[in-house]
Amino acid sequence: MKLILLSSIFNIYKCKSSSLESYSVGPLPMVTSTELNNGVEKFIEPNENDEIIDKIPCITISGFGFAAVQTKPFLGAGNNGAYVKALIPKSKMSLMEIYFYAAQINLQQWRFSYGRLAIKPRVEMLKVKSFDIKEENIKKINKDISSLIIKSLDEIKS
Repeated sequence: MKLILLSSIFNIYKCKSSSLESYSVGPLPMVTSTELNNGVEKFIEPNENDEIIDKIPCITISGFGFAAVQTKPFLGAGNNGAYVKALIPKSKMSLMEIYFYAAQINLQQWRFSYGRLAIKPRVEMLKVKSFDIKEENIKKINKDISSLIIKSLDEIKS
């Protein structure tokens, strides 16, 4: 597999928002630097000027390099320096492909810390393996995974 720049396959956006405390409870996920719950800190009512990310599915990266896949519109935290980045695919990608790239990013999470946050220029320069699994293999993988899940559920029931 060849290595490619993340910025060659994703548009990288720096999310913007108000502080977490300024939002009331609502229906929209707010993605922050937490590694719990797929990066979602709480569900909020967005403000009028907020930039909701609705080009989904996409990948979010926290200031500490944690990548998560978002499948519903969300607001990314963009306050106090640890901005969430939204990686929007430049071309159509399968969900499996997006998860593949999120995993590749998480393998490089060691590169980031409080003193070296995952800022946009650093994220743009990350290199990841290219996804080169053929469509028929993806269908087989999905079928195999489904069979394993069904088998596991049957074992739990008995």
